[in-house]
Amino acid sequence: MRRGWWCRPCARLAAAENIVAGYRRRIATSDEADDARAEAREAGRLELEMRLAGIEAERTAVRDMLSSGAINDHTARALFTEITLTEALLQGRQERK
Repeated sequence: MRRGWWCRPCARLAAAENIVAGYRRRIATSDEADDARAEAREAGRLELEMRLAGIEAERTAVRDMLSSGAINDHTARALFTEITLTEALLQGRQERK
């Protein structure tokens, strides 16, 4: 049995609606992924900022211990070297982002 002329436009319209719906889903998914990436970048930036603040606090604590005589010069130099290397690694991570 042959279908009428009106069925083809209906089929085309349905196909077009499916295609448009698919693109809308892809756009929505892409937007969600972009938001998630932005949140992850911000969280990484905040983490790095806090780590660098912690390093500065360590440096101050080592200076205070050295000044008070709690540690000697040799120990302070070793600690400052470790702190500086850690800071350099973090700064390098910051520059890559």
